[in-house]
Amino acid sequence: MAIVLMSTLNSSLNNMKRAILFLFLLAGFSSFGQSPADLASINSRAKVLYIKPEAIDRLMIELRPFETMHGNGVDSLLMDTYRVLSKGYADNNHFRQAYDVYNKYLNYKAESLSLSRRSTINEKFGSISSRSSKDQADRLDKKNQFEQLQIDIDQLATKRKNFRRYSTFGIVALSILFAAMLVRAGVRFSNLRSKIQSDRTKMKSIQRMSVLGHFAQGYKDGLLASLTEIENSVLAFRPILKKSGEKQAAQADVLAGSISKSVQEIKSQLKK
Repeated sequence: MAIVLMSTLNSSLNNMKRAILFLFLLAGFSSFGQSPADLASINSRAKVLYIKPEAIDRLMIELRPFETMHGNGVDSLLMDTYRVLSKGYADNNHFRQAYDVYNKYLNYKAESLSLSRRSTINEKFGSISSRSSKDQADRLDKKNQFEQLQIDIDQLATKRKNFRRYSTFGIVALSILFAAMLVRAGVRFSNLRSKIQSDRTKMKSIQRMSVLGHFAQGYKDGLLASLTEIENSVLAFRPILKKSGEKQAAQADVLAGSISKSVQEIKSQLKK
């Protein structure tokens, strides 16, 4: 009897093991290739009127692969399926199963909300990190620009200082050069004025000499003409004087000859 009971118990355990193994294999095969379309099919079958608890059990087994899935429209569809199946258990007076399914619904909803918040937080954190990195890069860029501007300002200040120094030297040099040019121009102007005055004096002297020369030439010509006239007069009076007495004629002829000789000497002197 004991042997029969033991063999019966062993066969029952083996059948349970086979059933559990079958369920695991069924869950494994059902999880392979699951998609939102399969979940939509389960949801539509769960909404059949007057659904039996056995059908709900099969649907719950089919839902196992989706218990850890989120996104791509799975969350809302799975939560709706949980609510429908919980209501189906309750309608069939399987309140314990209805409570378990509704508890799965709540847990999945909490997990979905947590994942959503986590995704949002991660997204915001990534955005903040990206913005922080961008702001840090902008700060470094602004810092580099500030340092470059400071270097440019220092260089411009140095150039301005050098320009002021060199411009001062240049102005001094130009002032000295301009003063030298003014002095040189003044000296040249003074020399030119002295030369003009000297030339003016020379011109006046030359003009005076030319005037005096012209006057002397005219005086010379007039004197020669007067002497010629005197000589001609003496020569004209000599025949007249010869008609007078011999003594007077001889004296007159000697006088006329002396006058004519003197006139000839004066004329020869004037013509030189």
